[in-house]
Amino acid sequence: MTEAKAGFFTDEKRRITKPGLSRTRRLLKLLGDPQKELKFVHVAGTNGKGSCCCMLSFILRSAGLKVGTYTSPAVVQVRERIKINGREIPERDLKRLEKRLEPLVTSAKDAPTAFEIETAAAMFYFHEKKCDVVVLEAGMGGKNDATNVIGAPVAAVIMNIGLDHVAELGPDIRHIAEAKAGIIKRGTRAVFYGGNEEAEEVIKGVCRAKRVPLTVPDRQTLKIKKAGIDGSVIDYAEFKNLKVGLAGIHQTENAVCVIETVRILRKAGFKIDDAAVRKGLKDAKWPARFEVFSKNPVVVYDGAHNVNGVENLLKSVDAFFVGRKITAVMGVMADKDHAGMLGLLSRRIDRLYAVCPDNPRSLPAEKLKEEAARFGIKAEAANLEDNIIEKIAGELKHKEVLLVIGSLYLYKEALPHLINTQKIIKTEKKMENVTADRIFNIAIDGPSGAGKSTVAKWLAKKLKIGYLDTGAMYRTVALFMDRKLPQLAGEVEAGAITPETEKMIDNLLSECDVRVEYDENSVQHMLIGDEDVSEKIRTPLISMEASKVSAIASVRVFLVDMQRKIGEKNSIVMDGRDIGTHVLPNATVKIYLTASAEERARRRFLELKEKGTETDYETVLREIIERDYGDSHRAVSPLRQAEDAVVLDTTDLDLEHSQLAAEKIVLEKLAQK
Repeated sequence: MTEAKAGFFTDEKRRITKPGLSRTRRLLKLLGDPQKELKFVHVAGTNGKGSCCCMLSFILRSAGLKVGTYTSPAVVQVRERIKINGREIPERDLKRLEKRLEPLVTSAKDAPTAFEIETAAAMFYFHEKKCDVVVLEAGMGGKNDATNVIGAPVAAVIMNIGLDHVAELGPDIRHIAEAKAGIIKRGTRAVFYGGNEEAEEVIKGVCRAKRVPLTVPDRQTLKIKKAGIDGSVIDYAEFKNLKVGLAGIHQTENAVCVIETVRILRKAGFKIDDAAVRKGLKDAKWPARFEVFSKNPVVVYDGAHNVNGVENLLKSVDAFFVGRKITAVMGVMADKDHAGMLGLLSRRIDRLYAVCPDNPRSLPAEKLKEEAARFGIKAEAANLEDNIIEKIAGELKHKEVLLVIGSLYLYKEALPHLINTQKIIKTEKKMENVTADRIFNIAIDGPSGAGKSTVAKWLAKKLKIGYLDTGAMYRTVALFMDRKLPQLAGEVEAGAITPETEKMIDNLLSECDVRVEYDENSVQHMLIGDEDVSEKIRTPLISMEASKVSAIASVRVFLVDMQRKIGEKNSIVMDGRDIGTHVLPNATVKIYLTASAEERARRRFLELKEKGTETDYETVLREIIERDYGDSHRAVSPLRQAEDAVVLDTTDLDLEHSQLAAEKIVLEKLAQK
C-alpha cells in the first residue's frame, strides 16, 4: 500500500509534536483500553532503539511467540510501523482501523497527532490479533511520549543516550535521560545501554526511587571475534560465537542489551531458549541502518541523523574501510546538529554531495554544502532526481565506498536509486565476467548527433578500455600537417591539394607524433607530441583539411595502421570512414546509432549553444537535412549494412538511456561469443 492510500494516518497537518498522554488515553479508552490486556517490552533511547526492537522481535518470533512490533518513524510507508511476526499490517486492516478511529479523532476537542492516532491503532490491532507480547518503541523521549500510556512493561529498555531533540527534551544529558527514564514504572525490570555516566546516574536514581531492578550489560565480557559488512561474531557472558546479522560495530553493543532483555523475559515466564537467541540475532534485518546494497564497490545507507549516530557510523567506517576513498550523499533535518555531524565526518569523507530530503523540516542542500565546506569537506549541492547516487556508484573504483547518510526521511527517496545501483554494479560484474581473458573490439558508427561519442565514452569507462574516435584522429593528423605546411589551408579552400604538397605530407608522416590518451573520466584526448589538441581540431577548416588529407593514399595507410594497433587489444573504434574496410571484419560487437533529424538537430543545437556558438535550431536542422537526408547525402555506413550489426535508434531516448541500451547490447553480444 502506498502512503497516499492511507491519507487519514499520514495527514501532514497532523504531523506535529504535542507532548502529553491525554489525547492517546482518550482514544484508547474509547477503544476499550486494549493496551491493558497486552504485555510489553518498552524501548526508549536516542540511538539504537529501533535495532534493539528489531533483534528482540526476531528472537521472540524464533521462540514461537506471536510478536507485535511498533516502531517509528516509517522509512517508506506507514504500514511498516505496525507488524506482527514481521508482516506489515495489511491495507484492509489499516483502512478498517482508519474508519473506526476517524469519528473518535474528529470529535476530539484537543486534536490528536498522527503519531498518537497510529499508536492507538497499533494497540487495538495487537489486542485484536491476540499478540503474546508487543515490542514497543518510544517515539520521542519517553515520559510524555504517546507510547507511555501503557502500565508497567515486562521490561523497560533504555538504549544509548545522546544530545538530540533538545528543544523538546531539555538542553543536556541529564534532562534527556530523565525524559527517557519516564518509561520505567514500579513493577517492571529495566535495562540500560550504559556508556554515559551522567545518564546512568539519572536512570539509577529513577530505578531506586521506584524499586526497579536495573541491569547494565557487562561489556568486559563482550568479545568481538569478527566484524564486517556482513555482520559480526561475538562472545558475551555464557554465549559463544553468536552471529549478529545487523552490520555495524555498534550493533554488537546493541545486541548485548537485547540479550539482557531476554534474561528478564525468561524470569517473567517467557520460554526463550538459546537456539532462539542465536537464530533471532543472526536473521535480524533492519532497513536504513548500515544497510549494505553492494559489497564491492561498497554502497551503504545509514540513518545516522545526529551526532551520536555519526559517531557509531564512523566506528564501522574505521573498522571496515581503512584507507579507502569515501564519497557521501547526505541529507539532514534543519533542527539537527548538522555542524557537529559534519565536524566528525570531515576526517573520513573525501567528497560530499548535499541533498535536501522531501520534508518541510529539511535543511536546504546549499546550506549543508556551505557548512560542509567550512569543515574543509569538498562538497556540492545535488538532487536525487538527477540520479546522483547512480552516477557516483557508476564511477566507484574497486573497493571505494559510497555512504548515503542522514535523516531516515531520506531513505524513501533514496531507495529506488540505491536499488538501481545494485543493477548498475551487477551489470559491471557481468561485464567483467564476459570480458575476462579475451580480446574484443566494438565498432560504433552513425550520423552526427545520434550519440556516438556519448555511448563510446560510457562503454569505454564501463569496460575500462580505450576508444578511438577516428574522425578526431584524422583531424589531428590534418592539424599537424597544417602547422608544418602553411600552404595547405589555402589549397584545401581552393578545392585541391597540389602534388607537391602531397609529397611533403608523405615525407612528414614519419614525424607525425599523434597519440591518443584517456583521463580518469574516460574522456579521449588527442595529442601531437605532448600538446593536447583536443579543442583545436573541432574547427570547420580543420574538418575540411582532414577530409582532403585523409584521402591521400599514404595518409590512409598511416591512419589504418593506427587503427590496427588499437585493435590488437580491447578497444572501441568509433565513426571512421575506414570502419567498414579495416575494423568491421574483426569487430566482436557492431552498433549503428541512428536518430531522427529533429532529435539530432536538438542535440547538436544544445551542444553548440553550450560552447557559445551563435546559431539557431532551424539552421542546424536545415544543415543536417541537407547533408544527410537530401539527394547528396553520404553513402550508408558499411557498419549499418552488416548483417550482425545492431541498430540502436536514440530518437526517443535521452543519452543516459542510450548508454544503458548500448551496454545491454554489448553484454548480450559478448556473452554469445
